[in-house]
Amino acid sequence: MINIETPTREQIIDFFGSDVVNVEEVEIFLEQIECPIDFRGLGFVFGILEYVRGISGQRWLKLLEIEQSTFDSLQQKIIQAPTANQQILYNKTKAKGWLSLRPIYSLLFIFYDYQDDKMASALLSFLSHYFTHEIEIKSNRRVEEATRAFRLSYTDPDVANHLRTSGSPDALAMSAAHARESIKALNPSNQNPSSLTYLYSLEHFYRLNWTTRVRQSRDSPSKTRSYFQRTKLARLPGSGNLLTASLKAKYLSNDKTEDPSACLSEDYPSVAIVQINEEGESKERHERPDTAVIKDEYKIEKRRRQITRDVRRSHNLLPTDRAILQPHELHLLWHELISSSSSTYSGVPANYIQSLICLIWFLGKELDELLNIPVHHNQSHNEPGLHVTNASTSLIVAPSPTTKNSLSHKRDLLRVGSTVTLSLPTFICEKIIAADIQMHETIGCTYRLNTIKSAVDGFLKVINHRNHCQIGVTRIECFLQNFLVAQELHDPVILELLSGKISYYTRAPRHYAWYSEREINARTNSIWQDVLNQMMFFDPNFKPPKLMPSVNTNSNIDNESGIEQHIGVGSCFTPTKIALQSWISSTAAHLKTHFESRQITRQIESLIEYHNAYTTYTLGMLLSGTGYRAVCNPLPSLSLIFPERHTLCISDKDSTKTFSHMRVIVCPRLLRQQLQFYQVHINTMANLLSVVEPLLSRHLFSQLSPTNYVHLQSKSERIEHFITIRNSATQLGVFFLFSTHGNEAEGEQNKLDNTEQSIIPTTVTPKKLRAEIHLPINFGRHYMRRYLQTQSVHQELIKFQLGHFVSGENPLEKFSSSSYPATVSSLQPIIDEMLKELGWKALPSLLTRLRS
Repeated sequence: MINIETPTREQIIDFFGSDVVNVEEVEIFLEQIECPIDFRGLGFVFGILEYVRGISGQRWLKLLEIEQSTFDSLQQKIIQAPTANQQILYNKTKAKGWLSLRPIYSLLFIFYDYQDDKMASALLSFLSHYFTHEIEIKSNRRVEEATRAFRLSYTDPDVANHLRTSGSPDALAMSAAHARESIKALNPSNQNPSSLTYLYSLEHFYRLNWTTRVRQSRDSPSKTRSYFQRTKLARLPGSGNLLTASLKAKYLSNDKTEDPSACLSEDYPSVAIVQINEEGESKERHERPDTAVIKDEYKIEKRRRQITRDVRRSHNLLPTDRAILQPHELHLLWHELISSSSSTYSGVPANYIQSLICLIWFLGKELDELLNIPVHHNQSHNEPGLHVTNASTSLIVAPSPTTKNSLSHKRDLLRVGSTVTLSLPTFICEKIIAADIQMHETIGCTYRLNTIKSAVDGFLKVINHRNHCQIGVTRIECFLQNFLVAQELHDPVILELLSGKISYYTRAPRHYAWYSEREINARTNSIWQDVLNQMMFFDPNFKPPKLMPSVNTNSNIDNESGIEQHIGVGSCFTPTKIALQSWISSTAAHLKTHFESRQITRQIESLIEYHNAYTTYTLGMLLSGTGYRAVCNPLPSLSLIFPERHTLCISDKDSTKTFSHMRVIVCPRLLRQQLQFYQVHINTMANLLSVVEPLLSRHLFSQLSPTNYVHLQSKSERIEHFITIRNSATQLGVFFLFSTHGNEAEGEQNKLDNTEQSIIPTTVTPKKLRAEIHLPINFGRHYMRRYLQTQSVHQELIKFQLGHFVSGENPLEKFSSSSYPATVSSLQPIIDEMLKELGWKALPSLLTRLRS
């Protein structure tokens, strides 16, 4: 705020004379009311100050920090001033810039014309709040805004009739909110839009809860593409010539969120830029098409549609797709790799090439990356790389962390380490030892890169010529990824540990995945076993080798005792089962034992406390039973519940960047029953608050009304309304919490004011929810994904529930073959069992007749 000049001691003595009483105190007083150095209009300001003092007494002078004798002496000086000074002191014209530079002084100057008891009480309440919180108000640069809102609201008769003139700050804030709602209810022709703005400012002034305005707008396609780096391209699964750009690293960080468990990368589209890798020699000039043909808009649009179809097709691979090595090709490749040969290709021994292809095949790594893996001989070291001993061979990897803020030290969360050891199959160990790879620093340090590439190409060329097939390095490198996408029997996040690459395909799921080292080895072993079992479709007599006999691939990790003590990799925000059970049982016990049905309806404080506790319990079940992302105003309307279909429509991932993740998910039986109890609860709350809070009561009745949206006739009106209420931090929805405030008293009047507490309903936000539930705000999504993975649920069903699908996988898309009844019947029993294991129970409200 700009520093303004106020009269100094010398100027005060020069204007009023040397006999001014307590000139130091007068100087401070004039600085507080922002008096100009020429004392212009000070006579009118003292007139309103004297009038307010007559109503409030000593409280007013104490607020202005001036003694009564000093005030009376200065007032006499003003009255007895010479004629020349009188013209200055009683100048009726405001100076230019007063409203901005001297808002308090101009407010007192203007209110000289409004001398009545109501205006005096309102002015006293306003300035009391201002001087009490002066530092905070000035630091937020809200002085001019607040004084303007107060001045224009209380001097407008149509607005002032709805406002209180005295009371606690919370009561005055609620008065401004009620006045705003009353004006909104008027005929639009009688409304003044500026009055609503001033009342908003006045409400925030009394509550001291200003927020920086954030403009919400949908990003343009060009702005969305700027989030991706085009220098780092990734191949789309199952596509030979389609490449997509990777999201820039700074947009993967979640340091700016309220809670680090929120995944920012989910707000960005998985595939925003598609580049076609066209191979072949450039054509001669006379063979190139005309410019008019190249720039033809119809052909350009047709090409774009074709690219979209190709992208969707690549995400819906069939096991028989040409991009995937088929059983007969796998069988041929297997026998070529396990055979013994003394041949060399470009000077590279065949057994060395065989070991490289085995590692590429079973790890899903590219040849360039594989050759740079370091080799270690000491098994006790925990450094990333290939560890080779005579007894076993393992690969230690350090996966990229899901967040920079590690919370592994918290007891309620599963512990996360930095590395994980993968045990390699026995036949790969034998190939590595036979090729003497363990004798070198890295896998590929023996030969040059081009030499190795030429040798691998030559080895595969011989196989293709001998068996009349087309097996290339690229097909082997992409086989494991394409195989997992086509089968959808295994978690694709496991592939990140094997290949060491972060893919757009698993950008969102990896944030919610947690596996112990034993689980990872069991799951990788299961993937490799399924790959080898594919050969049996070509040769029924083929017997897959045992990969790792020590690993029990059929063990259910979720039933293991002491899983909380294991150190895994992945999400560091996955809560333990014990922590969730403890919070659920303690919250349910608090609702049952701490409250009595007769007491909570007798006192407003008990009613508010019970409603907040009951709403928190219901919200906890909603997050846990649906995997709902922690957003503002969850489930904004009861119309989004479809009890007859056992489903729920949610919009928890839509943002200003994309609007593509609104989806219908499974709603478990226990949650449906709890939501029914909650509807009866808020209906009772609406009846109880109909006199105390009529506006809130009317809002709750409208939420429960089946005809709530009948007035929205057109499609655009319904869409606009939904965009307004979904994920809104200001619009009250079905779920809301109460907050009550009372300020410290200042004098006898404030003590009386504090006997009245105002009820403030607030929208549910992640910040408020985290204060009630002492777990990461996305605890439901983290736990649900892990639970579904441990139950060996099909990956398509997990994507259905959590919304982790990419282009072409949305079950609501036009050509989707997903059956909602079949999906619900498959998922609902599993989620019901999960809620039962955690200890959730449907609790009716004590306010209703359903209470036990």
